[in-house]
Amino acid sequence: MMKREKIKNDDVSVNFRVDKTLNAKILESAAEENKTLSKYLRDLLEEHHDLSSQKPGGFRSETERFLFSKEFLQFVFWIYSKRMDEARKEGDKIDGYIKLIKRADGILPEEIVRELDKVLVDLFRIKAGSGYDARVYKFPDSYDGDKKLNYKKLEEFFLSHDLGIYLDNMAGYILI
Repeated sequence: MMKREKIKNDDVSVNFRVDKTLNAKILESAAEENKTLSKYLRDLLEEHHDLSSQKPGGFRSETERFLFSKEFLQFVFWIYSKRMDEARKEGDKIDGYIKLIKRADGILPEEIVRELDKVLVDLFRIKAGSGYDARVYKFPDSYDGDKKLNYKKLEEFFLSHDLGIYLDNMAGYILI
């Protein structure tokens, strides 16, 4: 989690109760954004009451929140690590990666989503497979071009100036 911000003298404290289910969902969402519970709720309330224009830098778009989330960054490092070692590891978060890739649809450009879908199909294959089939990922180095992840496309998207333009164009879309 993120470090707590110091309370300013002009800040007001607000307390309220929520049920356990809602609390668990809020804590999970805050953790996904690497924020303290207070910071996460403050941001939601400010966004809801349209105070984002009064904050320096405003709020992140849905795309920025997705791209810079801890989970997505870990996923990107994971897919790159599979170039060197295609073996399935005990700690591979297959269900989490599946969920993450599904969220990418509608957030990332279609050509990037198509590339991530190759990983998704392979994750389903691994999850349903047995024996050798369930121990080795094929997306990093498949002989079938339709199944092989095009790392070059991902690199071009993440390293190009187009990413900044894409984020600027998507800035109006905010999801809670």
